[in-house]
Amino acid sequence: MLDKIELFSGLNSKELKDVENIAKVLTFARGETVFNQGDYSSELYIIETGQVEISVKDILQNKRVLSIVKNGDFFGEMALFDKNSTRSATAKAVMNTNLIVIPRQEFERLLQSRPQISFKLLSALSRRLREANLRSSSSTSLEKRTDGRVIVVAAPQNGYGKTTMATTLAHLLTAELEKRVLYIDLDLCFGEGTFVMGIYSPRSIVNLCQGLRGGPPSREDLFKHFVRITDNLFVVPAPTNFLDGENVKGADLVSIIKTCKPHFDYIIIDSDSSVEERLLNAFDLADHILFLVQTNEVLSLKSNVRYFHGLEKLNYPEDRMSILIGKVGEKFDLEKSRKLFKFKVIGGLPFIPNYTPQYGRSVYHLEPTGNFVAVARGFMKGTFREEFPGESESGGRGFLYRLFFDKNQKSTEHNIPTDMPRPIDLVGGSHPSVSEEALSVLLKYIRTNVIYGNLEEARFQTLKLLEFCQNSSTLYQILGEIFMLEKNFSEAIDAFKRAIEIDPENYLAIGYLGDLSSDDACFERAVSLLKAKLEKTPNYPDLLNDMGKLLYKKGDYAKAEQMFRTALEKNVGYLEGHINLAVVLGETGKFD
Repeated sequence: MLDKIELFSGLNSKELKDVENIAKVLTFARGETVFNQGDYSSELYIIETGQVEISVKDILQNKRVLSIVKNGDFFGEMALFDKNSTRSATAKAVMNTNLIVIPRQEFERLLQSRPQISFKLLSALSRRLREANLRSSSSTSLEKRTDGRVIVVAAPQNGYGKTTMATTLAHLLTAELEKRVLYIDLDLCFGEGTFVMGIYSPRSIVNLCQGLRGGPPSREDLFKHFVRITDNLFVVPAPTNFLDGENVKGADLVSIIKTCKPHFDYIIIDSDSSVEERLLNAFDLADHILFLVQTNEVLSLKSNVRYFHGLEKLNYPEDRMSILIGKVGEKFDLEKSRKLFKFKVIGGLPFIPNYTPQYGRSVYHLEPTGNFVAVARGFMKGTFREEFPGESESGGRGFLYRLFFDKNQKSTEHNIPTDMPRPIDLVGGSHPSVSEEALSVLLKYIRTNVIYGNLEEARFQTLKLLEFCQNSSTLYQILGEIFMLEKNFSEAIDAFKRAIEIDPENYLAIGYLGDLSSDDACFERAVSLLKAKLEKTPNYPDLLNDMGKLLYKKGDYAKAEQMFRTALEKNVGYLEGHINLAVVLGETGKFD
């Protein structure tokens, strides 16, 4: 295996044998972490089978996937040369993966006896770095995608609207956005998607699998296995004989997706409801998994519980999953539905009266302006930031609005798709939930550290808590204050912007942002928001203290002092008020 790895391509057979003697093989289950960003490094990893996601988090805990490394790739190579280095990224298995591991200590002993190996590896590393730089400089944009996105539409049971949604998405993307779409009917037993697409053909996914087993085909040969519906829509049909579906293995689906991604903008996979290797491999390679469920029957709820309980154990990233509740009516309660599932529920799919699947006609053909298709547009806007022509930005606030928005949720003006809900829960990633009561206590503890000047400890606590509460505006606001006190102004601005994006009425974040960016209008807006709150609750010490903090930042020390004194009149033991008053008195020279 090592002789096929670029890093070891310069070694002779004896040197390769020496390296193989110190290597070991470790197995990681899908979702299992190999190492975390910031860990001390000690091993080089080579992928024997499987795939590993390499990602980083910035200071605001935003995750960015750098790459997906596959069979024969290697990562973590700097551990062999710098024993004091830490991991610059997080590595996580996205499917069951076998890794060849070369420990640094054994490798160092090998280099002491055979130093020529070190020079050959350094030469290979240098070549890899130059090639990476060339690829980077030749790219017109760091955000440019060369491969299509994979959407898997899944459901705990057949009959939940899975095929209806998958076929609608395929027709919607090609008709309105002119995207190049490949629709794969993975329901090999029933092939309902093939029927709705209007296909009866001897060509099927079975023929495609057979064609790919001989190696990567040319583009011309690859497209011979597809059925073309329009200029931009292609289909991989299910087999006409369901018994032939047994010839489609999980590894075949991996090969299909990897081979087809460079040729399409989107691959829509209409999956089977049974949980088996093909489905799990589709999940592994998906950019997003859209689950359709029903909650109107006891048996449906039981199926949902069993299905999602099993998925939780597979450790899929929750940000790649979302749920739509099927066949909902006017009384659909989004918030109530969210309490039923650990994964994110983004809305409901309206019931279509008297609908039956028709040959060659999806819901998009039957009701292109109906609520069902509008929900499909909303999903694409919210998940992939697609913009559809001719859509009203404001949108209505009738039935469709209630399908997608919590009735208590505030609207924003910060480029949030109007048809999709902003997550209002405090849970981020795969971490356990933090209740609002617990968060309030933790925020007070962090605030105390800030007051006493323990900024490093406060920053560590805030960043750690953000792993659990990535949608807390207050946390980002406090993080911005910490950065501001540390005179790290650029990151403070980023943190305040994130806080405002989550809560457009976070007056402290708005005020501090206005002060840092010398935006008087922004600062005055913060003061106006706070004044409005004080008119409703004039005796609330926290609001008085906050007003004093804003006035102090603006240099109006006399009014700031007055606000701090008033806050202390309301609560004599208000620690932050005492400290802020002392600061403003010191600023004006009123006491030693």
